[in-house]
Amino acid sequence: MDTIAAEQALQDEVAHLEAQLAVARDKLRLSKNLRPPSPSAVSHVSHTPDNAVTSPSSHALLLLSDSALPLGSFAFSSGLESYFAHHPAPTPAPIQPFLSLALQTLATTTVPYLLAVYRDPSQLQDLDDTLDACMLCHVAKRASAAQGRALLTVWDRAFKGTVDPGSAAARALADIFLASKSMSVGAGQGKDAASMPTIGHFAPTWAVVTRVLGIPIRNST
Repeated sequence: MDTIAAEQALQDEVAHLEAQLAVARDKLRLSKNLRPPSPSAVSHVSHTPDNAVTSPSSHALLLLSDSALPLGSFAFSSGLESYFAHHPAPTPAPIQPFLSLALQTLATTTVPYLLAVYRDPSQLQDLDDTLDACMLCHVAKRASAAQGRALLTVWDRAFKGTVDPGSAAARALADIFLASKSMSVGAGQGKDAASMPTIGHFAPTWAVVTRVLGIPIRNST
């Protein structure tokens, strides 16, 4: 048991460090001024191998990242309107502090769940429940659940038939999809929605969908 606990502690530490690294990289990108790409960068892009774009995992990532995909992700601003409302000024408040804080929040509260579920899809429902319990902002909770259920619907209708249904990730998605459908049926029968757990948050669902489609963990985050 001590060995298992130590291994889990190391995995948690790695996930935390990866989340901090992601925040640092995003801060670095935000701190740089926009400038034209160098000739070497243009040359590198022009010689990108065709299979880097046409591989199945890249194609799946492009589909999932398409703004036309009906997930509702573009309808949730992570509190941007509230940020501007709380900073009244003759000129608009700078957006960089908001972006930095939003990325820090995402990296420390959501990305660890994504990484953990990606590495072990069998934990999907357990970590989904834990994330639901830890998400105190009801607006963020509703948005996360709505986007996650939309992703589950897209998965069920468009992607499910393209993968091995016997894989651990596919089975985990099938289980949480059925649980989500059962919750929707219960809500439709007049059960108290406030007393029912929220099932299918976006981050853990995204982790398993990207894993089963062969998208590398670096691209998933």
